[in-house]
Amino acid sequence: MKRQLFVNIGILLASFVLIVPSQAGNPEDLERVKNTKQCPNCDLSQADLSNMDLRLTDLRRVNFREANLQGSDLRGANLRGADLTGSNFSGADLGDGRTSLADANLTEANFSNANLSRVYLYKANLTDANFSGASLESAMFSGAIFCRTIMPDGEQKNDQCSK
Repeated sequence: MKRQLFVNIGILLASFVLIVPSQAGNPEDLERVKNTKQCPNCDLSQADLSNMDLRLTDLRRVNFREANLQGSDLRGANLRGADLTGSNFSGADLGDGRTSLADANLTEANFSNANLSRVYLYKANLTDANFSGASLESAMFSGAIFCRTIMPDGEQKNDQCSK
């Protein structure tokens, strides 16, 4: 009887863990971004920022590892030096000529069907990034690292892969 009670409690606890969404990054940092549009050096790793209005937001050096920014409006945002490893930007809008991803780590980031027109990507790490279907019109890639980078036409660019 006691054993069955423990089994039932274990099942109940396991199902509760599956139902309650996990918090990612720092919840205070997420609120700060929403309320002030400023959060340099914040931890927003694995955060769900999909479809958010992040226009003109100061996100310098933010940890966005594996964050979901799908469909978000990031026009004019400053993401200089941010860690965007594995983040999802599919369908996001970053294109207005003021958005900076300079010195950002975009390794394994997904920018499929995103607008990156006139985005500044100076010295950005684009290793294994996916830009399939994205708009890169007049984007500035000076010094960017291309290695196994999928370009809008589906071609892979490997200009800076280590030999």
